[in-house]
Amino acid sequence: MHLVKIYLPLNDPDGRALPSETHDRVKQKLTAKFGGVTTFSNAPAEGLWAHGGKLEFDQIIVFEVMTKRLSHDWWKDYRKTLESVFQQHQIIISTHTVDIL
Repeated sequence: MHLVKIYLPLNDPDGRALPSETHDRVKQKLTAKFGGVTTFSNAPAEGLWAHGGKLEFDQIIVFEVMTKRLSHDWWKDYRKTLESVFQQHQIIISTHTVDIL
């Protein structure tokens, strides 16, 4: 089983809050494709990193899905879609193999 984590910003690159519908569409897409999604959104995580000699800050929420089969091509295409929708240079999507106990 694979656990897929998607890290999405709460704000656009100018710091304005994204409409809740933007994240809702991601929830709907993932639920339709994988049968469910978990969203960690009650306490947004904070991201801080150095880029181009300055520090950048994001508030993010994490979406998780579990799947038996992992299609790298589908996830690569979906990541590009998310980068466009969220106006991001890069969206991080990570996977971990998990054993269900």
